[in-house]
Amino acid sequence: MRRRPPPPRSPNLFPKTVEQFLADLDRRFPEPRPSPTDDPRQVTWDLAQRAVYLTMQDAYETSRRREDAPDVFD
Repeated sequence: MRRRPPPPRSPNLFPKTVEQFLADLDRRFPEPRPSPTDDPRQVTWDLAQRAVYLTMQDAYETSRRREDAPDVFD
């Protein structure tokens, strides 16, 4: 009985490093400054994108702190 070949490798979906990704997001979505004449739907969308960016940035910084923390079990 022959073994099945392994599944094909998926392409690298995230070719950028996290730092490059966050810098790209920061460049594309700077701090929104809505004006009273802006379309409220666009303002909401901009704020939602910024919230996602800040959440990702916070998650990244938290993971970096964990990597830098000493191992408790050493």
